[in-house]
Amino acid sequence: MNEKKSEGVFFKIISNNFEYRKNKDLERLGLTTSQAQILLFLTLNKNKIVSQRDIEKIFDLSNPTINGLLNRLEVKGFIVRVKNENDARIKEVHLTDKAIIVQKEISKKMKSAEKEMLSVLSREERDTLNKLLEKIVNNIKMQKGGKE
Repeated sequence: MNEKKSEGVFFKIISNNFEYRKNKDLERLGLTTSQAQILLFLTLNKNKIVSQRDIEKIFDLSNPTINGLLNRLEVKGFIVRVKNENDARIKEVHLTDKAIIVQKEISKKMKSAEKEMLSVLSREERDTLNKLLEKIVNNIKMQKGGKE
């Protein structure tokens, strides 16, 4: 059967397979893709104060979802949350030594999965894909009342 698929179906297939591959690669570290993405974000912003709210905004996820992810990362010893010294309502999120040790392996596994998935595209096609995906993400943000 060779039916035409909608873009939404393609996004779902890509998302499911990408998530499966990355989860399989990260399983040995005891991490899920979502947890690894948060750790990578924290690694990239290690010289900044990052709050739980910042993570919610960046990943466009609800407080309960981020709280659950951070709880599991904390239990596994990858992060600690501390109250901001100027405002106790703000919880800062910090990487532990354990997270710093495994961050290179996490990054390598995440990049490997992405590289494998995109290996069929030329550099020009990847650039075009990135521009189109960014345009879609910005449209989603605008529809939610956000800014580009």
